[in-house]
Amino acid sequence: MHFALSHCRSSDEVLILDDDDDDNPSGQYAITCKIVASGIATDINVNTSKQSQLQWDKGDIGLYLRDLSQYLSTARLPTEALHCQGHCSLNHREELEYYHQDLIHCTNEAASHCIPVYKPGVLKHWWTPKLDVLKQQCIDATDIWKQFGRPRSGDINAN
Repeated sequence: MHFALSHCRSSDEVLILDDDDDDNPSGQYAITCKIVASGIATDINVNTSKQSQLQWDKGDIGLYLRDLSQYLSTARLPTEALHCQGHCSLNHREELEYYHQDLIHCTNEAASHCIPVYKPGVLKHWWTPKLDVLKQQCIDATDIWKQFGRPRSGDINAN
């Protein structure tokens, strides 16, 4: 994560929230920070969604980086806010918020093309496409076994 600040006095608190879950394949953690900038204290809580997660280990990272670079090249930099030394007559909050939303949009769009998404608890980390084939074969064999009256011996039972 990156922060863009034009003039910041100090970073009062930064806390990385490691929830000790093994279901975080990306290695990315939520952070909480309190930043005092231009005399305004702001609490920013960034948390990962437990509803769905990106499978970074199964994604095409090279494609993600190329897509992200392309999306970021179109993002409008808040140059006035970045060059402000704290004595500007303009309030740059809206410009920085727009830039922040644009960065989020760029990262989400890039990931949507090349990083698979799953819901925790639904997909097993060890599951493979070969297991999908074997599962379907088992389902088909079970259906045939049921159609033939669930025999306790013979070829259909052996299958």
